[in-house]
Amino acid sequence: MHAVGRHLHGVFAAFKPRGRTSFSVVDELRSKLGGRRNVKMGHGGTLDPLADGVLVVGLNRGCKRLQSYLHGTKTYVGTGLLGQETLTQDAEGEVVAESSYSNITQTDIEGILPGFEGEIEQIAPAFSALKHRGRRLCDLAREGKPTPLKKRMVYITSIRCTRFEPPEFDIEVECGGGTYIRTIINDIGRQLGTHAHLTSLTRTRHGPFTLDRALMPEDWSATNIMREIMLSGDVREMEHIFTPEEAQVLQFSPMDESRRFFVSSAAPFGA
Repeated sequence: MHAVGRHLHGVFAAFKPRGRTSFSVVDELRSKLGGRRNVKMGHGGTLDPLADGVLVVGLNRGCKRLQSYLHGTKTYVGTGLLGQETLTQDAEGEVVAESSYSNITQTDIEGILPGFEGEIEQIAPAFSALKHRGRRLCDLAREGKPTPLKKRMVYITSIRCTRFEPPEFDIEVECGGGTYIRTIINDIGRQLGTHAHLTSLTRTRHGPFTLDRALMPEDWSATNIMREIMLSGDVREMEHIFTPEEAQVLQFSPMDESRRFFVSSAAPFGA
């Protein structure tokens, strides 16, 4: 099965659990196909350890297409907590400011959200993976060193408040690459005359991949990864060719025109 992995090329979606890094998820997925010596694998956009949801993963030549996902559209659902601002703008950081939120209503939140739509300037949090002179800002911040303000333009297609149960509220954001949802939550708090920070974040969509298409951790196996590569519809760069024995393991029929892959009667890969 590991030999088959070397000859698969494409993109699929995996579910990244909360509490894990995107790198560790890719590393575990790669291990299911034989590890670094057998396959090349990468992801199309980092999710913080605090976040969960859709992680787009490229396999072998599919990695070349990941750059387009880095800049592609994504949808997130984030939960904010009113009344507190933290150093990291999320629940992992030290509380640096507190204020009352008793007068805030859902209508207040909905009233300011249109100002976040379109192209906006966003100041990235100090605790981020952005780099300054070759070093990540979060590493500099942890060492107590000054972190320069990184301003950049991001694009918000839409943003709406989907739940308001003070002190918590949920927002759903469709945005382009490079957008920090925790910064949006932080800025919402400030615009409301209080404070807020992010407590949970789920990426529900990344490009064409949605949560219902993401391979769950309990299903991370060589068979399922290879099946997702083929069923993802992202097979324009190649045809998937298997021997009858390999196809039997993967439980596919000899021909599937809708998916554009087939079983070869030729010699196995590497022969």
